[in-house]
Amino acid sequence: MPTDMDRAAELVAAGNFGKAEKLLRELREKNPESRKVHELLARCYLETEKFAKALKEIKALLRRDPANPDYRLTEAQCLSFTGRMDEAWEKLEGLHDLSGKDADYHYARSLILMRRDDYKGALDEASRALGLLGEGGIARKRRQFLHLERMACHRFLGERDSVVADARSFVAAHEKPQDALLAVEALGSPVINHAVASALLELVPDLKTEQMEKYLKSLEEAIPKEMEFLAEARKKLR
Repeated sequence: MPTDMDRAAELVAAGNFGKAEKLLRELREKNPESRKVHELLARCYLETEKFAKALKEIKALLRRDPANPDYRLTEAQCLSFTGRMDEAWEKLEGLHDLSGKDADYHYARSLILMRRDDYKGALDEASRALGLLGEGGIARKRRQFLHLERMACHRFLGERDSVVADARSFVAAHEKPQDALLAVEALGSPVINHAVASALLELVPDLKTEQMEKYLKSLEEAIPKEMEFLAEARKKLR
């Protein structure tokens, strides 16, 4: 018969972090020394962007097991997501044994490289992360983010065909394809928004309405100006 700990682990794996967190906090009160509870809580906090709480959990675990590569990787992820890129990179440099084995290792590296304007390096790391992803809620979320990151990198590099290719994968990674367009609208990038909207229509043709056609046309008209701006930005990085 599954225990509460088993159920919590299943909830985390499925990406149901709200229910998992509630159950894990109850389990922590009953057994505050449980390493598994703190591991799962750290994961919940990380995935729900409660980075300070995640870092607190993982620091406590590292005091008990400072050489644990999973803990050290989670620490690096927390640091990278809070803008502490140099610290995060230093932590990752000590985890080379995870190269080619752990999707999150390459995921963390890709994020830092993109923030450092190393778009080609970020694309390479993102590709390696995608190749190592499994299934489940966390993997789905990673897949969405990595394809979004790849779109952003290709956009900056002026590689529109590659943006379109990743847009198709980005849309397909969503349980509800319409959510993909909602996820990118706030970015304000005509190139990315057009690619995602077009990919969405390929997957769900019934969404092709007059309003959607007008939206796509407005994006098409805005793309040349964006591409010109990006070309100037690339010159400044040379």
